[in-house]
Amino acid sequence: MKYSKRNLLQRVSYIAVAGAAIGTTAIQSAAAQQDQENDNQDEVLFIEELVITAQRRSENLQEVPVAVTGLSAQRVEDTGFDEVADLSLLVPSFSFGSFGPVAFSALRGVGFENTTAGGDPSVTFHVDDVYIGRPVGAVFSAFDTERVEVLRGPQGTLYGRNATGGSINLITKKPDEEFGGEIDAQYGNFESFRFRGALNIPVSETLQTRIVGFVQGNEGFTDNAFPGGTRGNENDTYGIRGHIAYRPQDNIDVLLSANYIDTGGSGAQPELREPFPQELGLSFITPAGQPGPLVGIPAFGDLVNDQDPFSENVNTPQTSDNTLLLLSAKVEIEFGDFSFKSITGYVETSFNSVVDQDLSAADIGVLRVVEEGEQFTQEFQISSNFVGPFNFIAGFFYFNEEAFRDSQITGGAFDPVAQQFGLPFGTRFLGDVEAESIAGFIHGTYDISPELKLTAGFRVTNDTKEGTNNIITTAFGGPPFALTPFNSISTTEPSWRISLDYQATDDVLLYASYARGYKSGGINGASPASNVQGITPPTGPVNQGVPVVDPNAPNGVFDPEFIDTYEIGLKSQLFDNRLQLNLAAFYSDYRDLQFQVFSPFPSADNAGNARIFGLEADFQAVVSEQIHIDGSLGFLDTEYTEFLFTTPGGVLDFEGNELNRAPDFAANFGINYFLPVPEDWGQFYFRGDFSYKGSQFFRPNNIVPDDQTDSFTNTNLRLFWIDPDDQVTVEFFVTNLFDTTQEVNILRGLGPFDTPNGGGQEFIAFNPPRQYGARVAYRF
Repeated sequence: MKYSKRNLLQRVSYIAVAGAAIGTTAIQSAAAQQDQENDNQDEVLFIEELVITAQRRSENLQEVPVAVTGLSAQRVEDTGFDEVADLSLLVPSFSFGSFGPVAFSALRGVGFENTTAGGDPSVTFHVDDVYIGRPVGAVFSAFDTERVEVLRGPQGTLYGRNATGGSINLITKKPDEEFGGEIDAQYGNFESFRFRGALNIPVSETLQTRIVGFVQGNEGFTDNAFPGGTRGNENDTYGIRGHIAYRPQDNIDVLLSANYIDTGGSGAQPELREPFPQELGLSFITPAGQPGPLVGIPAFGDLVNDQDPFSENVNTPQTSDNTLLLLSAKVEIEFGDFSFKSITGYVETSFNSVVDQDLSAADIGVLRVVEEGEQFTQEFQISSNFVGPFNFIAGFFYFNEEAFRDSQITGGAFDPVAQQFGLPFGTRFLGDVEAESIAGFIHGTYDISPELKLTAGFRVTNDTKEGTNNIITTAFGGPPFALTPFNSISTTEPSWRISLDYQATDDVLLYASYARGYKSGGINGASPASNVQGITPPTGPVNQGVPVVDPNAPNGVFDPEFIDTYEIGLKSQLFDNRLQLNLAAFYSDYRDLQFQVFSPFPSADNAGNARIFGLEADFQAVVSEQIHIDGSLGFLDTEYTEFLFTTPGGVLDFEGNELNRAPDFAANFGINYFLPVPEDWGQFYFRGDFSYKGSQFFRPNNIVPDDQTDSFTNTNLRLFWIDPDDQVTVEFFVTNLFDTTQEVNILRGLGPFDTPNGGGQEFIAFNPPRQYGARVAYRF
């Protein structure tokens, strides 16, 4: 059933009010009963404080005037959280999907589809305060995590590097002074396995170390009917992480960290959502070497696409090999009323993937993509520790990245043409992009009164990108041609945040904020651009052609995007901190937003304007000694208010359409039930997680159902036993209990693989089907 926006808003309001009423009644009843039970005992039930660093200081989550979803180490274990993708079932305003090694994410309807070396994500990812610029970096293991912080909305000051949607901060466990560790083994269906271990070794009072390692894999949960074909969604991953903490003096702390992850197998390969076309929109070269007509050609024969999820018939062996290397050094010095911090990071990312572009048993097209990225970041911070009403943090940030992308299309539809000219490919996109970002920022808080605080932050960022694209093709009805456009873009822009928070009571914080977010422009890495600054004539066997520029193609660069978000919120701890309820309402004015199209090549451009309205709520409650509940919900109302897009077929008007990856309504609910058993039996408890994600669009066209996923529900169940000495944990789990189909990503492929003027194939990705298994962990 389709709801109007008004009915949906009413629906959300009713759910929120009903949930609050039920929760309040339950808490009141349980509190009264517990008070009576506690008359003769000292135990008091409450929600533990979660300390976060969303404002680059250690603060109680409930005292920070920012919309933050915080996951403690215990909740990470209870929910089975292991990778960024799992957040889509825990944070309603977060959407996530991936194709192969590349991650697509959005917060509050703000995201970006471009994954070439010239584009950047709109939701940033930090590991231990180090910014990771490439989207492949989000493929990360959360084992041995201290906490996860999801900062919702633009982070224009402290996490200002491209964080127009928000920031995901993963904080790992650090060395301490106690010797100990953990080993963890898991096995499940699809021959899935996982072995993990962590070891903390204190060398001396001033030197401690911690090392973490893991290996995991599965046979793939997508069947392939092609004899000897690779199964889709196969995984083969290993990784290692190490920390060295050194404290030469009481006021100096040094932390050296290293992370390495290698992910192999076929990877998160997509499926084709539509029937095979009767003919492809390819032009070709005749055997005599003359251009053929620009018409469709038969390709698939009698093949029929099985559109059932997790079922394919693919002849090309598909592979995906991704690596992440992260090295960092953090130095903190305390002197008087000030603290100095230096954060140095070096990151290498790479992926090498082979995808059957036609996703059939026919030999038509194969896409091979290689990307390598190398980045260096340096941040300096100085913060005050004044006793008075004013404190600040100021800093400098530097970022440099060099990225290379090479995409080759080969296969039966291209090879005969390419071979005439001695080329190993039919079409090739490759290029280098270098990006540099320099920023300075200041963020301060002034206590107007004991209850009222004013916080303001300001950042100025200079971004520069330049790169060369090489586009060589033999596939479009004539002799080969090549383009080598060089493009560059440089901008200097401010971003800021200002908020006012009022401690209405000891347990209730009210706040209002206004934030400006800015994301740098980029370079189109795979498009023959209309504003080519220079064309290099092809050399070698390709020089029989002439350079060609499509006058209707998007520009070689795309501009920065901006977002202004106005937000009001409430953070509360009620009934002696047995109920924690946080609310946020926001309105965003989104301008020059970046978007991705395939027409017929992947290209990025800027839309006009859009607006986003949203409501969010999250809660935790200790109903009784046996029952703990938590959950959240999110409502989004998004709309392009100005969006005219020029294509070879004419001008398209998308005004009034919804934004990508912005479900109208999403919610999750979790419950821990602790079984009342004798203490010498240990602890038994049950965890259930239930989530709902509304339908989403994945192109601004908003064509139903081509651009839209269906809504879905998900249920995960877990049963834990912990021995009386708190050393052994045994877990039985089942995820996606009812085996529901969960569509999480749609991507339009290249136009030549679809019917003439078809707009490109429609690829789709799913969350995994039902999985089950057991885990055993031992702590020492």
